[in-house]
Amino acid sequence: MAKQHEDRRTAYSKKVIREALLELMRDKPLNKITVKEICALADVNRSTFYAYYMDIYDLYRAILKDFFRCQHRIISECSAILVRRPDITDLSVADFTDFYLAYFSIVLENKELFRFVFNRNSDASIHVNLRKLFYRELVKLLPEDTPEKIRGAFYASFIFASGGVTFLLMEWLNNGCRMPVETLAKRAAYFSNGVFNGYRASQ
Repeated sequence: MAKQHEDRRTAYSKKVIREALLELMRDKPLNKITVKEICALADVNRSTFYAYYMDIYDLYRAILKDFFRCQHRIISECSAILVRRPDITDLSVADFTDFYLAYFSIVLENKELFRFVFNRNSDASIHVNLRKLFYRELVKLLPEDTPEKIRGAFYASFIFASGGVTFLLMEWLNNGCRMPVETLAKRAAYFSNGVFNGYRASQ
């Protein structure tokens, strides 16, 4: 029973410490934040902070580690949806909707984590890494005999659509996820469907 109480206390302490860092990063970059500020906002003492993290950067890395685990889950579930489609270069609005519903549902489950990562003071390379991982999985689904010209147009469409969807997702998170996830998925689906249908004309 004592261990269970300790586990709950540990989980709570880590939660408020992470939430404090997120709150502070709304106004300043990581290198301008102090442990003292985090502890004051989280209402914990410094010894509690240092029981779990070596410093602020260790805390930041721990949060990113959780994000990357979540990221791999998203890629796995979305890839499982797309692999059942007969032609990855010819997806319908319904296909895109299923894809984004799986993606955004996981984001909603972990909204505080994604709000942290998509914060304007976070490292922009995280977004780039997510996009690269997504594309690396998508390109595996292209038929081996896909002409290079089509591959190039497909890549350009992916970059264009993923940038728009990322900012759509950021706005949704910043507005408290008030829009139903199904509505957001449909909006992203129509947007992406138009982009990917248009890429044929750009070949």
